[in-house]
Amino acid sequence: MTSSKTLSRRKFLGGSLMIPLISVDLTAYAQDLPLVSESDATALALGYKHNIADIDAVKFPKRSTSPDGDTQFCHNCVFYTGVEGAETGPCALFPGKSVAAEGWCNTWTAKA
Repeated sequence: MTSSKTLSRRKFLGGSLMIPLISVDLTAYAQDLPLVSESDATALALGYKHNIADIDAVKFPKRSTSPDGDTQFCHNCVFYTGVEGAETGPCALFPGKSVAAEGWCNTWTAKA
């Protein structure tokens, strides 16, 4: 009876030790997501651009008229979950894809 309890603890501890490894693997996967195309239907609807110089200020005035417009980038948006300093990262608005850290879209919301 003691051996079955020990075996259960071993399985539990072994499984617990795997959680950080799985977490690291998912982080690596997130960095390998394909970059969303600017011609993607969602990207078009949200006015997403990889480069802020390409934003149509007439169609999407939020960025140019906002007092903090010059600091609005994907990397400091609440929807962006990329690693700080990375060129691209995942965005909740584009599942399975990444966005340019220096990009922007009309749903930009400052991180708290």
